[in-house]
Amino acid sequence: MGRTDTDNETNTGKSGIRNYIVFIIIGAVLLAVIVFIIIRVAIWSKGQKLVIDPNEVPDVSFETEDNITFLPPSMVRDDDDGKNTFLIIGNECLTNGKDGETMADIFEKELKGEVTCVSFPGTSLSSKYPHGPEIKDGEPAEDFFTFYWLTIYIHFLDFDSLNGYLEYIEDDSLRAVYKENLDKLAGVDYENLDYLVICYDGHDYLLGRDGFYEENNQDITTLYGSLYGSFGNLKDDYPNLQWIIASPYFCMYTDETGAQSPCDLTIVSKETLPNMMNYIINFSLDCDASYIDNYFGSGISVENADEYLEKDGITLTEKGVRKFCDYTVKMINGRLL
Repeated sequence: MGRTDTDNETNTGKSGIRNYIVFIIIGAVLLAVIVFIIIRVAIWSKGQKLVIDPNEVPDVSFETEDNITFLPPSMVRDDDDGKNTFLIIGNECLTNGKDGETMADIFEKELKGEVTCVSFPGTSLSSKYPHGPEIKDGEPAEDFFTFYWLTIYIHFLDFDSLNGYLEYIEDDSLRAVYKENLDKLAGVDYENLDYLVICYDGHDYLLGRDGFYEENNQDITTLYGSLYGSFGNLKDDYPNLQWIIASPYFCMYTDETGAQSPCDLTIVSKETLPNMMNYIINFSLDCDASYIDNYFGSGISVENADEYLEKDGITLTEKGVRKFCDYTVKMINGRLL
């Protein structure tokens, strides 16, 4: 038998009811979502009461800003001799230490290769004066042993001139230390040297030096200018030499009254120490040098300064030396074969 009009009307009615039920369900779901969103926004707007325990030290961690670009010598030299050779240049942070091993001791023992460390106490990464190669009245001879001037005389392989400046250093013991380290510097085989490691502490910051001058990016009295000029002194002579900068670590600034304040909150010249180090990072990017971030990486901070820094706020204790070296050695050895 054929379908009647009554059957069609019945089916149409059932279909309409089903569609109506679907719309109701969809509407209910949408309503629930809207209500949920309104409730969450209300809670967010109201906020929560923040309870701070004044005795609790917050766990604040920072990402390091390491920029590691150096490679095993076999990957950059056609005449690789199969060994890693390092020259580490710095100030007294390399050799300070009343007890235990110094940085120089640890680097010579733990880096994968032959290591020569030279340390000129009382010097810094930047120079005090933008002087020429002659000592003028009032200029300390020590300023000719800052990093830029050392690279000048490495460029000319003229260590006799530097030895000539020793007579202007009044302290006999300091003069002897400089002489010993000059002899080490003169004995390096620069043609086969693989890595130059620059390792100075925060004295540039404590002395009120600047990080960078817009009007002269090669001013050697600034961190960037000293590094940039030094790189220019050696890049053509030793194109296979790879540069590594081991950044300064955290230190304390001591004012004229003897009061101390942390270097991340105190402006000596124009910036805090961590802000000044941005110019060192910029140099590493501009000249394809490697940057090891010991400021954050070694874990020395205001919270543990009493454990890792001597009372002067800049000299590392035996534990501090170990912290600094552990991070630096790890970052260097991790890239070597």
